[in-house]
Amino acid sequence: MLKDTDIVSVQNKVNATVVYQVPDLNNLVREFRPGEIKKVPMDELRRLSYDNGGRVTLQQYLFIDNKEAVDELLGETAPEYFYTQDDIKTLLVSGSIEQFEDFLNFAPAGLKDTMKDMAVDIKVNNVKKRELIKEYLGLDVSKAIELLADDEEDDKNSSSNLIKSDTRQRKAEPIHKESNSETKTRKYNVVNK
Repeated sequence: MLKDTDIVSVQNKVNATVVYQVPDLNNLVREFRPGEIKKVPMDELRRLSYDNGGRVTLQQYLFIDNKEAVDELLGETAPEYFYTQDDIKTLLVSGSIEQFEDFLNFAPAGLKDTMKDMAVDIKVNNVKKRELIKEYLGLDVSKAIELLADDEEDDKNSSSNLIKSDTRQRKAEPIHKESNSETKTRKYNVVNK
């Protein structure tokens, strides 16, 4: 069993900031940016696991890089808890459909979110995997890829319009611009009453 003073590496495995508070430690607040790793005392993790939502945070959004600590705090965990981003990419590109479906059934929520982002980024080409993502997670990968392609096309068109704007020429004077000759000849008469 780990001592309270033992230090454990904890990593944010989601593409969002994860924050937790431990009331028993003078309302200690820890913030993890995406991918950030922090060294945390085991006592803090124990107290967090006793708090409402703390166990869920440890199970679903943070990764404890110590098997003994994981066993104590979370009990038996699915192998998917230990997947890295490289493992997820391998699963998307070359993993079997059965492995992929197991991931969707047993992986922590944070890793599923990471997988959704990655599926769109790498444009996963397996139709069955796209269908499973839509069925389990509600993301239509095909539509997301299509929308991103449309956005890229719009960006290209906007860029080309900016280039075209340099070749445009004015056909008339603006309505509020006074000509230089009027400015020079205009005189004012001051009338005293």
